[in-house]
Amino acid sequence: MKQDNIKNFFDKIYINTKSNDNYSFKIKYNNSVLKFVSKDEELIRIWRNSLKKWIIDNESSVDATFYYDYGDIYNVLKEDLNNTSLNIKNEFYNIEFSNTCYYIIGIDKINKSYYYISPKLLYSTHPLLILFSRYLNNYNLKILHSAAVGIDGKGALISAKGRSGKSTLAISCLLSNMDFVSDDYVVINEKNPFYAQSLFSMVRLRKDIYDKFNIPFPMIQLDKYQSKSFDISDCNITEKLEITSIIHPKITDNNKPSIIDGDRNKILYELSYSTSTQLSPIEKKANIAKIFEQFRNLPTYQFNLSKNLEKNVKILEDFFKN
Repeated sequence: MKQDNIKNFFDKIYINTKSNDNYSFKIKYNNSVLKFVSKDEELIRIWRNSLKKWIIDNESSVDATFYYDYGDIYNVLKEDLNNTSLNIKNEFYNIEFSNTCYYIIGIDKINKSYYYISPKLLYSTHPLLILFSRYLNNYNLKILHSAAVGIDGKGALISAKGRSGKSTLAISCLLSNMDFVSDDYVVINEKNPFYAQSLFSMVRLRKDIYDKFNIPFPMIQLDKYQSKSFDISDCNITEKLEITSIIHPKITDNNKPSIIDGDRNKILYELSYSTSTQLSPIEKKANIAKIFEQFRNLPTYQFNLSKNLEKNVKILEDFFKN
């Protein structure tokens, strides 16, 4: 696309967004004031609950704005892109589009505006994560699909595929008053020493997980997948945790848990593949390689989980202390 066509592309987005009756809120994160905007009130409620810990209600000037739009505007813009997958990056604008992803990402660097546009409304934090990840790139920060827990300011990424015990282990640590950053996504800097930062101030648990716990936190949302979301904004969430290793949990029938040296290539690949698939599918191959290289010097371990949640926490505590 020529520069004039790109500018016209963003003018259409801007006009469409401004013509809507929009809902919004602001947060302060990483010393920046960020505004989130959508024409759907329920979506904004979900996003607001997700970021409750960082919300501000003052009239501070905004450093960047995140817009989520959907519907007819998607088809209009898709025609402008000739229905062809592309990834445009220049001094003023970024555009990401793929027919297999079914969304358009637009970044207007001049006006510090980030747009996620989809054919249908998604009641999800996924668009928020994608936009947030693009914004954090400006500060040499990235989002990883991983939990992070520890003790006394040092800990590990807990990384695994779905239904591998990651969230169960992370929530067990939270309820045991260990250092807890997140059970699902963390923000992390790009160079060692690595520090994981919290982003969301809620945890979402599948029914088979929350049935294992006596959750003391207020429930804020129940979705169609029978997952429950809990507000942990009043918990002592660790805002920054030094990461010294990566731990890969594995569900076993063992009565006694164990932590052993892990398969470095497998663990790093799962971390990089899961993160890139969810947040950077258009540049997945390049991002997998980048994440793999970034963390290749961190020790990796396999955590053979037992069915006893208390034993799992105890051995992890001992691991961090030693």
